Amino acid sequence: MIGMICDTATDIPQILSQKDNVEVVQLKVILGDDVCLDGEKDAFPKIIKYMETGFPKTTLPTFHEVKEKMINLIDKGITEILSFNLSNKLSGTFNIFRLVKEEVCQEYPNVRIELFDTLSVSVGCANYMIKADQMMTAGKTFEEITEYLRDAIPEKSFVYFTIPTLKFLKAGGRIGRVSGTIAEILNIKPIITCGDDGIYNTAGKARGLKKAYKLVKDFAYKIIKENSVKICAVAWGGTDRETLMEVEKIKAELAEMGVETVYGHHVNPTLFVNTGLKMIGIAPLIE
Repeated sequence: MIGMICDTATDIPQILSQKDNVEVVQLKVILGDDVCLDGEKDAFPKIIKYMETGFPKTTLPTFHEVKEKMINLIDKGITEILSFNLSNKLSGTFNIFRLVKEEVCQEYPNVRIELFDTLSVSVGCANYMIKADQMMTAGKTFEEITEYLRDAIPEKSFVYFTIPTLKFLKAGGRIGRVSGTIAEILNIKPIITCGDDGIYNTAGKARGLKKAYKLVKDFAYKIIKENSVKICAVAWGGTDRETLMEVEKIKAELAEMGVETVYGHHVNPTLFVNTGLKMIGIAPLIE
């Protein structure tokens, strides 16, 4: 059996994270003197309240925490492991996984671990794990899946999202090539994507959130219409009525376009603190 390991910033769906051959390393959110673990949904009210006046910080997992999760897989008899992380340009998590891999492979010479820096974020990363899981179910070998992923990353999975304010991305130092202090004053919302280099870029701009949602869909749907896309994710932040209605509309539209696997969920806390309420993103994966 092939195993998979990732960090919570990949935002994989629960149906995947709960599988016996999958381990997820939790990142953390720092709210002053308080610490919240990624994946704890009951932490959102506390985080939202804190974000009204403060800027939460995120921290990387420790070497020990990553190693413990890898050993969990090995203890289950898994000797082939696929490891996934969000872009190394947005986080140092990939480097920690790399160091852990070196030590684990020395201690367990019969174990093979392949690391994949997805050069993406959130469901843009999750797409690759969903595809790998489907390939496992179809009986593909470790070598076949590894070869696919090496060829696919970063050119197959796209992610587009918009957010009501850039202040949290700025505070977190992850603004990349996205700019817009004056644009925020004019209510212009950027549509953000990850470039092939794993850095945030502005794909487009719209005045107002509704028009920004439409532009996110335009970018994603163009890819779906021009390519074979069987997997597509939707991610969002917050639970207000407008956001959730738009999410349900997107899911229905994706199904109408013939996308076979449509999944989505609220983003994890470590991503939410960089995007905030009313964020919506779409991530198609080209076959």
